[in-house]
Amino acid sequence: MTDRTLGDTIYFKFSTRAFATGIPTTLSGTPVLSAYEDASVTQITSGVSVTADLDGVTGLNLATIVATSGNGFEAGKQYGIVITTGTVDSVSVVGEVVGNFTLEASAAFTRLGAPAGASVSADIADVPTVAEFNARTLTAADYFDPAADAVALAASQPNYAPAKAGDNMGTVSSVTGNVDGSVASVVAAVTTDTASRDASKADVSGLSTFDPTTDPVANVTTVGNMRGTDGANTTAPDNASISAILIDTGASIPASIAALNDVSVSDILTTQMTEAYAADGVAPTLAQAIFLIQQSIGDFAIAGTTITTKKIDGSTTAATYTLDDGTSPTSRARST
Repeated sequence: MTDRTLGDTIYFKFSTRAFATGIPTTLSGTPVLSAYEDASVTQITSGVSVTADLDGVTGLNLATIVATSGNGFEAGKQYGIVITTGTVDSVSVVGEVVGNFTLEASAAFTRLGAPAGASVSADIADVPTVAEFNARTLTAADYFDPAADAVALAASQPNYAPAKAGDNMGTVSSVTGNVDGSVASVVAAVTTDTASRDASKADVSGLSTFDPTTDPVANVTTVGNMRGTDGANTTAPDNASISAILIDTGASIPASIAALNDVSVSDILTTQMTEAYAADGVAPTLAQAIFLIQQSIGDFAIAGTTITTKKIDGSTTAATYTLDDGTSPTSRARST
């Protein structure tokens, strides 16, 4: 059930169906709708109408109620809409209830704190007009008094604490002191850190003048005896020897490298290789490939479809091959 305002025009739709089939059927017989107020049996027909087969849809009906006081409707009342004239498929449907509503009867239409039945519209008279507002003369009582009114406000609001002269200044002074002190501490720490850094810098500044020809020797001499591999102390090392090891004079290292490149082509071609053979299916080294080629050409035996390659000793098998035919072979494949 919906609650509406007195004076509204209310619309709602309802369906009518044939009793025998339940199929939506036209409401006919010059249909009439009537409104019943609360428990009254007096029908209200003014402002109540019905449109059958709305939009050409069979069985769809539109009820229209103009709920004004002139038509007999009242605020705070309940209304039921009933078919008082009409048939469906030649069967009377008089007495069918098709809708219900109330007029300003819910809590939404009652002003909070006002007596039951009070209307919001009744309070409009309390609002001054523009002319009345403009004609009003302000007095001293209309202005806020920071001395008296703040005290009154504090009395009515326990949690209200009006500010006093000097409150904010005291807080600001406190914050300023804390900030200044903190800044001073930070500056002092940075100054100390800077001094420490400069001192450290001075300690290592000598590295910029490190002399590789003398400093290693001097450092080793200062250390004194060095621990030998046998655990015993040895005498101080010879400074000249250490310098020769640590210092590249521009000739010793290149000369050592050049001395490594003393292998000639003759050395490669005339140096005897170590006999070796790669397994079947494995990529050979240069020596393994040369030995297998040499022995396959010069030292082998044929038996049926098998060719056996011998090692240099003439008896040990180096590899075996299988021919595709024992009489007229056209190909061979390594077996082992």
